Amino acid sequence: MKIKIVIILVLFLPIIIFSQNFDNIKVYLWDNDYGATFYNPDNPTQLIGYEYNLLKSFNKLGFTQGTNLFYGDTLPQRYSLLNDYAAIFIVTGHHPIVSRNQMFTSSQIDSLSRYLDAGGCVYFE
Repeated sequence: MKIKIVIILVLFLPIIIFSQNFDNIKVYLWDNDYGATFYNPDNPTQLIGYEYNLLKSFNKLGFTQGTNLFYGDTLPQRYSLLNDYAAIFIVTGHHPIVSRNQMFTSSQIDSLSRYLDAGGCVYFE
């Protein structure tokens, strides 16, 4: 019985110790919902953006804003800046009616396409 416990500890302890290490991983959260808000379910008097819960989740996972979590309402202009990030999360919300018909500009589509071709990860929320 003691041998089984030792084997389990030896096998699973490294997984537990190193599983939540996000020190060298940088994530970019792009708020592309044009300022759309809704009422906070936890506080009905407060309006929050669609990125609110995502930011809260990242903070609980160990990402800190400005260190390894970067947040902005525009995509970095140069493609080379995108390569600094392990993943890009794009918050589109319910995408309210805006003056243009497309969600992304052609330069943003080109940058994201090049980023994906280079092995990057893009997530939509």
